[in-house]
Amino acid sequence: MLVQKTIRASKHFGVKDIAVAGGVSANSHLRSEMKKAAGLNELQLFIPKFEYCTDNGAMIAEVGYRKCLQSMFSPINVTAIANLEL
Repeated sequence: MLVQKTIRASKHFGVKDIAVAGGVSANSHLRSEMKKAAGLNELQLFIPKFEYCTDNGAMIAEVGYRKCLQSMFSPINVTAIANLEL
């Protein structure tokens, strides 16, 4: 699905260069399918070396750990606001 939507979006917006990054870029099947699709659609694909394909899960865990050590907790009824204006 991610490959199909990426190719469709590149056509819609006239994009010729695609970058795949973050933790998802470590997925070997995704890398392979994205390479095939990019080649078939004459797109330039950029994927970092496997050792650079990480996500921020460990960083989030570290922040949580440090907040826990300082007894900094959110109330049980806290909710996420995806479109919060800053």
